[in-house]
Amino acid sequence: MKKYEYDYLIVGAGLYGSVMAERLHSSGHKVVVVDKRDHVGGNCASKDMHGIDVHLYGPHILHTNNRDVWKYIIQFGEFRQFTHKMLTKYGDNFYTFPINAKTLLEVFGKDFTPHVPKVLKSNCNLEEWCINEIGEPLYNMFVKEYTEKQWNCKCSELPSSIIKRLPIRSNFNDSYFNNYYQGIPVDGYNTLFNKLLEGVDVKTGKDFLYFKKEWMEIAERVIYTGPIDAYFTYEFGRLPWRSLEFKFKEKQGKDYQGISVVHYPEKKYKFTRITEFKHFNPFNDAFDNDYTIYAEEYPCHNNDAPYYPIENEENIACVKKYQELAAKEKNVHFAGRLGTYKYNDMDVTIANALNDFSLLLEKWK
Repeated sequence: MKKYEYDYLIVGAGLYGSVMAERLHSSGHKVVVVDKRDHVGGNCASKDMHGIDVHLYGPHILHTNNRDVWKYIIQFGEFRQFTHKMLTKYGDNFYTFPINAKTLLEVFGKDFTPHVPKVLKSNCNLEEWCINEIGEPLYNMFVKEYTEKQWNCKCSELPSSIIKRLPIRSNFNDSYFNNYYQGIPVDGYNTLFNKLLEGVDVKTGKDFLYFKKEWMEIAERVIYTGPIDAYFTYEFGRLPWRSLEFKFKEKQGKDYQGISVVHYPEKKYKFTRITEFKHFNPFNDAFDNDYTIYAEEYPCHNNDAPYYPIENEENIACVKKYQELAAKEKNVHFAGRLGTYKYNDMDVTIANALNDFSLLLEKWK
């Protein structure tokens, strides 16, 4: 029997890969993690800049009702309770968002707008669903241009599943997430990931796919969280992704926009939102400094920096072909956002890793 250097090779040091690495290492397995980026944490990565914890790939707030997920992750760092609230700038005014009773007061001057939803066909598009749920005036103000900027196509061409994650409330609850547990690591995400990966061999700046054959030789089992189409050298074509670009700006002054996130839905703005990072931790010593950092977020399509899968019928059919190939790969498990071509919130990603850990140990024992 061949002697391997490691029991498990994990491709990708993002949230799924890091949780899986921690679980395997803690259960006595020898694990190596490789990532082509020069840091751990995947899209959750952050960086300390002048005492401010800057989220490098957009704002990340862990929110969940899953007590087991919360109990697990707080072992690796203290979380500060953070209730995510944001504003939307439309015209010259700022409105509370997501849409709630306060938004209706701000827009219409009363606590409701006469609107009776009608019965829709099950396969309605995004535009039809939104107009049905919130009415045309609110749809035009808050959803239409923002979404078309994000996806670079008409809302009538998009599935309603994209927008159904957005909360719509008839009460005065203006928090974005409605979860029991919500928070951000006090010491930043990088500290959290370093704790998760403590004792694990980690090799950053290494492209697994470039030396795939050599990497596959060093471990008995592989957990792959990279793009599933890239693993199979795009045999059925490249799966498209919606991506993001960030322009980070530093500014003298204690504050730039007064809140962590402001949406800019109108197409006259090329960016979709601005995140000011010091508002994620107002108890930080740097909060009162005469200095702030914010990022403008620009939507784009860049398969080399994948963020959100475009889950239309054609792409889902293509993914199934790749999954059929993946099922034939001996001792390789495909997981994570890129490995399954599926967007998941942070808590679902952690839950998937914890669940897969138990299943894989049983499968590969």
